[in-house]
Amino acid sequence: MNLLKLNLEEIKNRFPGLENLILNAPEGTCVIEEARNGSLTMRKDGILLHSGFHPEKEAEKLISREILESTRYCLFFGFGLGYHIEAFHRKFPQIPFGIIEPDPGLFKQALSCRDFTCLIRSGKMNLMLGSDPSLIHLLLGNVKTLKIQTCLLRSIYQTSQEIYDALERAARDYIAKREINTNTHNRFNRLWISNITRNSPLLAKAPGIFHLKDRFSNVPALLLAAGPGLDSITGNLAELRKKMLLVCVDTALKALLTKGIEPDFTVLTDPQYWNTRHLDRCELKNSILISDVSSYPTVFRITKGQIFFCSTPFPLGQYLEERTEFKGKLKSGGSVATAAWDLLRFMGTTEIYCAGLDLSFPEKQTHYKGSTFEQRVHNFSHRYETLENHGWHALHSGSPFKTENYLNQKVLTDQRMKIYISWFEQQMRENPEILTSNLSDKGVRIHGMPFCTKDRLFKLPEIRKELDKILSDLKKITVPVSSDRIPGIIDDLIGELQDLFHLTEQGKQLSEAGKNGTLDIENLKELEKVDKAILSSGNKEIIGFFILPLLEDFLAESEIQQTPEKIMERSEKLYKDLSVSLNYQIRQLEKVKKTVFS
Repeated sequence: MNLLKLNLEEIKNRFPGLENLILNAPEGTCVIEEARNGSLTMRKDGILLHSGFHPEKEAEKLISREILESTRYCLFFGFGLGYHIEAFHRKFPQIPFGIIEPDPGLFKQALSCRDFTCLIRSGKMNLMLGSDPSLIHLLLGNVKTLKIQTCLLRSIYQTSQEIYDALERAARDYIAKREINTNTHNRFNRLWISNITRNSPLLAKAPGIFHLKDRFSNVPALLLAAGPGLDSITGNLAELRKKMLLVCVDTALKALLTKGIEPDFTVLTDPQYWNTRHLDRCELKNSILISDVSSYPTVFRITKGQIFFCSTPFPLGQYLEERTEFKGKLKSGGSVATAAWDLLRFMGTTEIYCAGLDLSFPEKQTHYKGSTFEQRVHNFSHRYETLENHGWHALHSGSPFKTENYLNQKVLTDQRMKIYISWFEQQMRENPEILTSNLSDKGVRIHGMPFCTKDRLFKLPEIRKELDKILSDLKKITVPVSSDRIPGIIDDLIGELQDLFHLTEQGKQLSEAGKNGTLDIENLKELEKVDKAILSSGNKEIIGFFILPLLEDFLAESEIQQTPEKIMERSEKLYKDLSVSLNYQIRQLEKVKKTVFS
């Protein structure tokens, strides 16, 4: 029996196209040996990947010891001869899993030795062949749960440590980013809804950033973030303003205004009230504010300058934007500093210098001196919660670790910063034509973003007159949409959401009836009609925004067999939560319509 041909036939059915990659892979160089119990084992570079006595029993012990019962997806690094993966599937037959094997030749050799047809045919297996960490998102993109566990055999890891380190780091970064996005959604979804509805009149007043596309081609720019490194540059801003475009994040604005300098652009993209406190006693007269419709409304009342909106990632804002004016997208990196960098890329800047972009805690400092963060700690300190306690929590609340700075010294950073570091490093790889330099030598070394001294900036020619001419033209741009259209758009949205609300109430009642024992064919047919009506709605993106976290758990649990009553109970909860969310949004829209447009 040709095991390779047999396995490849199943792979062709399950992963079309992958069989050619395996067939064209070089022959594996591992040594196949017979274990004491008669099973096969594998040796690579002199290292035994599985037990030389009883590979199956060793694999079962590993899975029992390492894999949690609460796991809803397991990601395996390295295939070997697949004993540990088979043991996992035997113990958790309903739980999906992924396999990353960086060596296609080794995988081909394994397929030639053992029969994996049942494993492949199970429908629970996903597969990635190759060592490119950037492909991790393709493997994990369709995983329905956040309860992901990783499993890496020590013996396999010893054969290619650098490759597995890079793959595991990419997987953990991806999982962490998804967790942060979901947690952020859970925490702020109602705040986003409230902010967007209250800011909706501004969609007809604030033009989109698409008007800024390539307006500053080949202009050097200074990006000012709020890290400790900002202190080293603020004293030179008056001179540098003559030579560069100044783009400042909201958290660093106070440092500039204290020196009598107003930036050309101020970027604010946070929906929280406390974030607007960075602008306390800060008056923007000439600076152009870059924000979006989900930002906290107070910020738009304290700026007297021009406002430009970027597109919001939230479905409610997208619904309103589609009916007014497309604003223009910035890449999401999770930080206002990432938004500021991408704004500069969007505006055509090819020479960017970053100050205060430490992404770490050099000398145990979190922000520049005199920042709102620092002042707030002073204001809220007392005998039971001292300044030192606040500082300790700031440094240690994000799973801190040490890494290297530009001086080849160790500096403290944390997992939150790591996400931003990874984002910037990815942008450096994708945009090599944009020369981005870091002026903060004590900050984290960002690969692709070299350090440079501020002396280079003083050698740049003066261009302030040219910049002011462009900025003056930008401030004349208006939105080609009348504000009178907004109330009608909100009326239409309220009507659509009310229809959806009635459908969810109907689905809730049908699910409750099924849970209580009246589960029959007619009941299920009616429930199916409700589902189809919701899915055919033009607002299913908005529904997805409301129930995303719940839906992830719902779909993950659907992998496990459950009684019809349990399924109906979970269905009822899904409809109930959706109904509550829809009702909340309807009330917010009606409130805005009454208070703003009446």
